[in-house]
Amino acid sequence: MMQLLVAFLKKHKYTYSEAENGLAALQAYQNPNLRHDFILMDMSMPVMDGMTATRAIRQYEQAYNVPRCCIIVLTGLASSSARLEAWSSGIDQYLTKPVNFQKLAEILGQEKERRFSVEDAKRDA
Repeated sequence: MMQLLVAFLKKHKYTYSEAENGLAALQAYQNPNLRHDFILMDMSMPVMDGMTATRAIRQYEQAYNVPRCCIIVLTGLASSSARLEAWSSGIDQYLTKPVNFQKLAEILGQEKERRFSVEDAKRDA
């Protein structure tokens, strides 16, 4: 799965970093030398699952006044309880596997447009 996502990101010219587990994803997000506009988060990861990592990222954003990052969860779980847990953890989008790459491209394009319009508004203020 990771190889397909990397190929997709390269094809669409997105810069990216990879994390092998939820704790590594959290630590990468907390690195002040890196900027993350979006995160593709798997719900089921070793060390720290995606929902725990998402909650920790949201807490970090609030504690340090960091602009909210778009978190897109990728999961094989389609149950309503899994969706509810994901939404309550603070995710922005929920995609089931196999990933619909056309839908992912739409979401990322919308997020990119939203970020540019927010940055333009800040500059103009």
